[in-house]
Amino acid sequence: MASGHREIACVSQMQLPKSPIAIYGPGYYVQSKEKKITALQAYLKIAEHALPDSQDLKTSRLWHSDLHGENIYVDPDDPTSICSILDWQSVKLGPLYSHVIEPYILEYDGPSMDGNVLQCPEIKDVEKMIGRDLAASKKKKKKKEKAEILFAAMSLVSQYRHMTQQENESLFRALEFQQTPKYRMLNFAQAIFVEGEATYLSIVADQYHKGWEAFPSIKENPNVRKSFPFTFSEEEPQAVDFDSELVEYGVGLMQDVREAVGLQYFRLDGTVDHDMYDAAKQGI
Repeated sequence: MASGHREIACVSQMQLPKSPIAIYGPGYYVQSKEKKITALQAYLKIAEHALPDSQDLKTSRLWHSDLHGENIYVDPDDPTSICSILDWQSVKLGPLYSHVIEPYILEYDGPSMDGNVLQCPEIKDVEKMIGRDLAASKKKKKKKEKAEILFAAMSLVSQYRHMTQQENESLFRALEFQQTPKYRMLNFAQAIFVEGEATYLSIVADQYHKGWEAFPSIKENPNVRKSFPFTFSEEEPQAVDFDSELVEYGVGLMQDVREAVGLQYFRLDGTVDHDMYDAAKQGI
């Protein structure tokens, strides 16, 4: 709940930042403080119903949420031996379900692997993600290479999930919870000041029209459903879905720009190395 009030305070009192993951503007999705406040007010009403049932997943854990290749030092003579881990400022106390269960060292940047968390990817399904016209395309070789790279990345994530199930039951249940609408409603609200209000409202609208099927504490309790204070008018869901589609288009457009310019120039912190500056400037 505190994060919702924090985000509302930021949205109300500060200038909205530019999106780091999508292109917005005329003809695309346009952020507004009003939409962000609406999404956050929905979060405050839904949050208590979205928490996991298992107390184990709600128990506070100490966690390093930024494990990637630059933060892990290994013995060059024994690469499986970790010598040191950096960036301890990323460590925090928080409920298990809220932590980054799949570490960044997996370097997975593909489509969301929702559904059965133990399902192994199939190369034919990955090829469909890359493009249904794979066989007829003049860029067949390039698309096939992209499909193979994505397949390898998805397979690595799948192997990590299987290992987690075998070695850490609590962690695996947290991973399963992170595939649910409940988790998305808790997680997306954490940074709505920067991004995510359209997607959040789309999830809320979907659950509202499905009778809150993913929320037993609302669906199965007539008194709660009757008094639940969040509703949609007949026109609002269409507007919410349209905004969500515009966001997806803007995200896809940004990804196209990143690939055209060069992914190496798009760090999370917005910087490039000194020796890459001129090339990045020219590319952009």
